Parts: sequence; structure tokens; C-alpha cells
Amino acid sequence: MISLIARAAGLAGSIRATFPGLCSRLPARILGLVLAVLGLCLLAPAPARAQPVQWNQLYPSLRYSHAMAYDAARGVTVLFGGAYSNSSGANGETWEWNGTAWTWRAVSGPAPRDGHAVVYDAARGVTVLFGGRTSSGA
Repeated sequence: MISLIARAAGLAGSIRATFPGLCSRLPARILGLVLAVLGLCLLAPAPARAQPVQWNQLYPSLRYSHAMAYDAARGVTVLFGGAYSNSSGANGETWEWNGTAWTWRAVSGPAPRDGHAVVYDAARGVTVLFGGRTSSGA
């Protein structure tokens, strides 16, 4: 690094001789440092290209007519279904809220629906779903 600065300082002297009006206001050390930084920029490796990122949704999508129940055994609130806010049909996602963050649960459960009810059954330790409308209207 020091030899690079020394070379840049030497180059600064030759630049001063070539451009005396421009360089007369700059001390040799500053000009040498500027040239050293420029040299490092030219010698630096090419920046890394951006890598494609797979988006993971961090929270449930907007919806209405969904149902939620608190699972006391696990300490999470369970959200299921609902209708998409853009009217594209019923939603079949299951999400859990632990008080800090949402977690999507990939479960093989009931068909997507809205207008249903869910409740936590403490005696059996399960969340129970009742009723609702599926996309087919059933």
C-alpha cells in the first residue's frame, strides 16, 4: 500500500509538471492520495452481480371473512382461510402468530373457504373448524 502511495506521489509530480495551473493549489500528498484511491478503484475486482432472491411472504395476505382461534397448548393464534381482498375466491392458507412473527403452515386440511368459524378444543388439544363457503359455493 505504501509503495502504491509512493508511486502515486511520483505520478503526482509528473501531473503537476503537465498541469501546473490545476495542481498548484493542491499539496502533493493530497494529489498523491487521490491518485492512489483512483488506482485502487481501477485495480479492484468487479462488483458481484445481484443474485435472484426467492421471495418468502412474511405475513398473511389481505383477506376478510377468515377465522382465528388461540391454541392455548402451543401458545399461538391460528388463522385459517377467508376471502382474498381482490375477490379472487376463497383462501386455504393456515398461518400461526406466536406473539412476535407470523409462520405459514403447509397443512393438508380443509378446502379453502370463507365465512367459517374455528375454535380451540382444549379437551382434545385441537383447533376445530365449522361451516363456511368454499369457492364452489358449498
